[in-house]
Amino acid sequence: MLGSLASLGVVAALLPAMLAPAAPAQAAAPPNLALGATATASSIETALPGNTAAMAIDGQSGTRWSSTYVDATWLQIELPAASPIDHVKLVWPNAAARKYALQTSLDGTSWTTARDMTSTTGPGRTDALDNLGVASAKFVRMLGATRWSTFGYSISEFEIYAVPAPVKPAGVNLVPAPVDLMAGTGTFTLAADSRIVASGAAMAPASYLAQIARRSTGFALPIVDGPATSKDVEIVAAAGSGPAVKTGGYLLSTGSNGAKISANDAEGALNGVQTLRQLLPQWIESTSVVSTAWTAPGVQITDYPRYQHRGVSVDVARSFFTVENIKEYIDNAAQFKMNRLHLHLTDDQGWRIAIDQPASNPSTINYGDLTAIAGATAMTYNDAGVLMGTELGKAGFYTKDDYREIVRYAGVNGMVVVPEIDLPGHTNAALHSIPQLNSAGSKPTLAAGATTVPHNGTGNVGYSSLDANNAATYEFTKHVLAEIAAMTPGPYVHMGGDESHSTSHDDYVSMVNQISGQIATTGKTAIAWNEASSASLPAGSVIQFWNGNTASTAATVLARDLKVILSPAANTYIPQKQDNAQSAGGTWACGGPCTLATHYNWNPGTYLPGVGEDRVLGVETVQWGEWLRGMDQVQEYQFPRLLATAEVGWTPQVERDYTDFSKRAAALGGRMQLEGINYFRTAGLDWTTSAPAPALDPAPAPDSSLTGTSPVDLQIPTAGFFGGERLTARNLPANAWVFLSVHSDPVDIGWVRTNAAGDAPFTVPGTLTKGTHTLAAQAADGSVLGFDDLEFAVVDVPTPTPTATPTETATPTATPTATATATATATPSATATPSATASATATATSTPSATTPGTGSSAGSLSTGAAAPGESMSASGSGFKPGSTVVFTLHSEPMELGQAVADANGNASLVFVLPAAAAHGDHHVVLEGVDTNGAPASVALPLTVGPAASGATTEGTSAATTGAAADAAGGQLSSTGFNSSLLGGALLLAAAGAVALALNRRSIRSH
Repeated sequence: MLGSLASLGVVAALLPAMLAPAAPAQAAAPPNLALGATATASSIETALPGNTAAMAIDGQSGTRWSSTYVDATWLQIELPAASPIDHVKLVWPNAAARKYALQTSLDGTSWTTARDMTSTTGPGRTDALDNLGVASAKFVRMLGATRWSTFGYSISEFEIYAVPAPVKPAGVNLVPAPVDLMAGTGTFTLAADSRIVASGAAMAPASYLAQIARRSTGFALPIVDGPATSKDVEIVAAAGSGPAVKTGGYLLSTGSNGAKISANDAEGALNGVQTLRQLLPQWIESTSVVSTAWTAPGVQITDYPRYQHRGVSVDVARSFFTVENIKEYIDNAAQFKMNRLHLHLTDDQGWRIAIDQPASNPSTINYGDLTAIAGATAMTYNDAGVLMGTELGKAGFYTKDDYREIVRYAGVNGMVVVPEIDLPGHTNAALHSIPQLNSAGSKPTLAAGATTVPHNGTGNVGYSSLDANNAATYEFTKHVLAEIAAMTPGPYVHMGGDESHSTSHDDYVSMVNQISGQIATTGKTAIAWNEASSASLPAGSVIQFWNGNTASTAATVLARDLKVILSPAANTYIPQKQDNAQSAGGTWACGGPCTLATHYNWNPGTYLPGVGEDRVLGVETVQWGEWLRGMDQVQEYQFPRLLATAEVGWTPQVERDYTDFSKRAAALGGRMQLEGINYFRTAGLDWTTSAPAPALDPAPAPDSSLTGTSPVDLQIPTAGFFGGERLTARNLPANAWVFLSVHSDPVDIGWVRTNAAGDAPFTVPGTLTKGTHTLAAQAADGSVLGFDDLEFAVVDVPTPTPTATPTETATPTATPTATATATATATPSATATPSATASATATATSTPSATTPGTGSSAGSLSTGAAAPGESMSASGSGFKPGSTVVFTLHSEPMELGQAVADANGNASLVFVLPAAAAHGDHHVVLEGVDTNGAPASVALPLTVGPAASGATTEGTSAATTGAAADAAGGQLSSTGFNSSLLGGALLLAAAGAVALALNRRSIRSH
């Protein structure tokens, strides 16, 4: 027995750290021996004399060695000292070998062939030559036999290793692939009493994870501060905690010791959360609660992005997308670590952003007409009168508040908004709205008597232009760009600059120079399409390449020290068809479908000649709106090719392989299905699915079928359990829906999704009568899969003596006094209400309503009407607005128990642990939210709180009063909001005899 309450508080604070084993040290990847070696070659391509042999062993995938156009060519690596050779990697960028030999030598004269290689895959591949078994060698060379084409050989990385790489865990399907993935120890299980441990900069990523996981698991998942246990997810975002290589990196470990994400900042922590999300079962993406085994395989991951810009571009000008549409787009892209949202806000067909009137307006332009007139136009028909797309383009525009909401929501999801105002071409919508822009040099030419050009809803390009010699042009662009910049917290404003075919070269250069300068004066960095490289962009500007002469673009980037975003049409453009089965879309970029493989098999580090990794800001997939209408159509063309671009932008080139990627992408099919993503089922990939639970429950199995020997051993422990406890039925069909029920009372537990091991976790119903019951598992057709005994034990909850007259002295106070503590310890009676005082140390994250709970407009239920502090239980309610947040509060204290998101039917449910500080007596669990009309809605569910089971605390002292005493004695169980009540209660129960509690809560039974 602990000697004092003060020591109890200290031990309670330390106990989780004492119980949780230290995370295993991550195994280091073996060193690449080639990095300290010398490289020579039989030839170097004369047109690219800088592509020397040394470029193949510099550790940079953006550089390369290139040979002359001769088959019998070799690249040789001399190691500093002789070494065993276990495996070699050769990365072929844009020229490759069809057939070659890997040879080794001790003296550089006598050679032994370690492996003959023949490949059916061309450039853009990585050859991994494993298990070479070379005992000792000082020289390693690639001896070419046959080139892939008329070009020579190119190798960007020649890696040599003496020992095998750490074993990667099987069946881990992550997109994008992490930099370094190794097997961990055991399996991590997210449980009903798991918590998310975070503080400081990690709070936002923690909240992001909690919001996703709560809706699908039904678990409370409180966010707390303090030491983590093996059941918790710990998130750390602090300088020096993650990889030092690049921003956005993280370390992630999962296993029997728990789950931990460590990063230097919130950006990296959120990237780690997205990876953990993919490690959990695909059902984590469900918008309603799924009962399944929430396990993640044991892994050790070190990860960071290849490029800082990993963008998705959305054309809202040709056909409008609402704020909710854009949020859906953000949700879908952010989970794959895409971190830039490029909004194409203006084009010939429409203008989508509200612009206010300036204080000074010499040209008397009515900026409101941009949205009043061109906000009401969109794509219509082509020149032949054929409808563009399945329906007319959608009109509309964003108010400033709409735009700010998009920026805010993008930020929550780790994305930076990049707005584009397309100038000086693609400007017909502006010319259609603003008479002052229609001057002598603008295009198209005004019709006789007209003040503006007509709307043009065709897909024609290159015909429109602002006038370089019109003062109103620059007055207009300066004000519009200043307004956009002021609303955009991100560092970039995109000025377009593409396809200005009707603008003379001199006028084009003049306008680009002035417009890019206007962007610079706002403090933003200008981004422009690669046509603008012919102008004098400000220092630090960014060129976005989509099509055209790669050599001239590269020369400009190098000469002016610019950065580049790569969006080559063949590898990133939507809606270029990805399959001939798609009815709409273009084929000009690839001369046929631009497939998933096309979007994957390219190397940004070598795409522009001479432009290496250091100048590539990143990559971006671009969706245009000529044909696409609505999110379903966009998703069909965007996915799964967005996954390819995500991996191109994140994963090092040396770690990329299309065959491996296609397997991992296919494994995410069920996940995307649960999210409602209408992805294209690329042929040849084995897509997973997410079959929903059967709509109808099976008929109850007759009692006669539940006697004798069960078909399988469900392995239900031989102990008595209370309502709300979590158990697992085992040995059932893998990855299947099974229906669980208790037959003696009877009570339906419901559908449970088993995992690959055939485990089916479930919550013990709280309404059973005391005694032995039969748990049955059935298939959808009603057949019995297994059955077992389930012993239910009931806690007798004494009726509390009501307080005669509540007074101010019984109200919870922020600081428990010594008198209150002493009274509570000596006489834990209802009249003293010491637990109310104790609960003040665990304030709620949000202040619950102080009004008396009413029945409200919703209905609900509790899993049990009587419970003890520390017990798990559940509450549910209906009648709330779908998608709205419902707050669950133990109203009488008050303490927030957690939050849940109402499902599509307006139902919200939450599994929670009754706080240890809850006073004995009558309470209400209150659910508060809004109804379908947005009006307040609530429901109050009566709950009787009784004493904890014997052994939980010292004699005569409740868990709540112990908590008060411990706090008064300096226990320092500090936290934030309702988290502190859960954390404090859990720690105190553990320190005061959690083992004894566990034993006393189960009555051992025999068969």
